[in-house]
Formats: sequence, structure tokens, C-alpha cells
Amino acid sequence: MGSILWEFFLDFMTRGLWYLAGIILLLGVFFIFVKKVAKPMLASGTPAVRRKGMLEFTVVSLVFLWLFIQCLYPLISYFFFYYGLECLNDGQIVNAYQEFREAGSYFPGNKAFQEKLGIVAFISGKHVEACEILAASDTHNPEANVYYGAALLECGKIDQAIQILNSTLRSVYNPTMAFVYLGRSYSRKNDLPKALMSFQSALQTADKYQNLVKWELVQYYEKTGDLKYALSLCREILDKPDFDRWTFREALAFYRNNGGTIEIKAGN
Repeated sequence: MGSILWEFFLDFMTRGLWYLAGIILLLGVFFIFVKKVAKPMLASGTPAVRRKGMLEFTVVSLVFLWLFIQCLYPLISYFFFYYGLECLNDGQIVNAYQEFREAGSYFPGNKAFQEKLGIVAFISGKHVEACEILAASDTHNPEANVYYGAALLECGKIDQAIQILNSTLRSVYNPTMAFVYLGRSYSRKNDLPKALMSFQSALQTADKYQNLVKWELVQYYEKTGDLKYALSLCREILDKPDFDRWTFREALAFYRNNGGTIEIKAGN
């Protein structure tokens, strides 16, 4: 929570403060206009002058209202965005999706908002929507591009996915998941040598995702008919469980369904 608040503070001081300053400036100028221009014209005894003053006041008020909204909406959007980040960190994916969507509705031109919305849409299983959002955002964010490539893969656009993921490898901070999705892409194309190279590269760069990558290799070796090695990798996952409970359960089911026996300790 503290890191999110700090990011919000820094973002507000660098960008949000300009919108707040714009609001204050607009209110000041509008107050001067009312006091110095509109009020004297409306107080005049001539009906024609009063009508003209009322018309000018209405037009100027509408212009100021439009400008005020243009400054206010981005400010509101930041609150939705950073609350969405907090929800995402807490694993509240549905809430995060809703908050990012709200942020984007108040500030449609913000690419960071659209990228996060696309990422969360993918995590939520909305692969087609994720593709559309990330394509429209024209993202250059390596993390978002990994999810874009993954979404393209899930939508059946395998060649595009491979192109995006390969280009992302050169710029993403940790390329593990990019290699994983690249391996899946090559596997679906039945290009098994490149799939294996991708999964092996993912294993070399993996830190906390070791078991996830090993599970990908389990499925690869099952596909190539090397069940013995697939079971040995499964055993490694089961002997050293990590935070990924889904991978552990899948590996356990695979291991038992293929003749393996293992005693599960309490808590696993």
C-alpha cells in the first residue's frame, strides 16, 4: 500500500499538479470575468445590453465549464488508476479491471491506463478484448507487449504473437514469461525445436517462476513422447513447491495419472 501511495504522490506532483493548477487558474479567471465584465453588463438598465451580457455570460460559462472538465477528469482518473493498482496487488482482478476501465473513461488518451486495462483483461480471460485494447494503445511498454503477444496467441494469431514476443525479448526486464509464451506459440505451430529452445531459455531466466516453466516442459515432453523425462520434471515440481498452487495441482494430477506415487505432506 505504501509504495502505491508513493507512486501516486510522485505522479500527482509531476503531472496531476498541472491539472490542479489549471483548475485554480480557470476559477480565478472566471471569477474576474464575472466581477469585472458580466456583472456590470447585467446590472445595466438597458435591455439590449442586458441581453447581450447574458448571451456572452452563457457562452463564456460554457467554455469555462468545458475547460474545467478537461482539467478535472484527468485528476479523477488518477484516483481510479491507483486504486486499481492496489486492487491488482491484492489479487482483486475483477475490481482492478473495473477501476482501470473507469480511469480510461475519464482519461481516454492515457496509454498507461489502457495498457493496464489490457493486461488485466488478459489475466481475466478476456483475450479478444485484451488484443483490441493493447493494439489500440499502440504500446511500446515491454511488459504490456508480452501480454499483447500472449493475447494474440490465445486468439489464434500465432505468427503475430511470435513477431511481437520476439521483438519484446530485447527490451523486457525479465524475459521469462515472454519465452514461455513464445514456446507455447512455437509448440502450437508444431515447431518443436524452437519451442524447446524457448522453454529452456525461460528456465534459465526464471526466478520465482521455475515450477511454471518446468510445467511447460512437462507438457512439451509429453507431446514429444518422452513421458519418463516429463514425470521426472513433475517430481521436481512436487518436491519443491512454490507460491504457484495451480501448477502444483496440475503436476500432481499428471504425475498420479501416469503411474507416479507420492506422499503429499500437510500444507502442500
